Amino acid sequence: MNTGAPHRVIPIAQDTGTAYGRPTPTHMQELAEVGPGTPMGELLRRYWHPIGVTADASEVPRKLKVLGEDLILFRDTTGRPGLLYPHCAHRGTSL
Repeated sequence: MNTGAPHRVIPIAQDTGTAYGRPTPTHMQELAEVGPGTPMGELLRRYWHPIGVTADASEVPRKLKVLGEDLILFRDTTGRPGLLYPHCAHRGTSL
């Protein structure tokens, strides 16, 4: 059914992943990446960081990833919590 009225086309702008006219986010590698050897990673490793509550440490070791590194959280036989790198410092074998 043609009424003779012209069709109105509404332009749709391509989604850039932003809302309300905010600028497109950028990635600043020096500030955003915290892995070993990165500037921010090396800075953050100079300070203490809470990584869990004491209830998180149990007799069953638990894998964690902190600042891009794999770590093992556990509680020893005397009940003290501990945090280890999962490889031997001398030979690099898995603990």
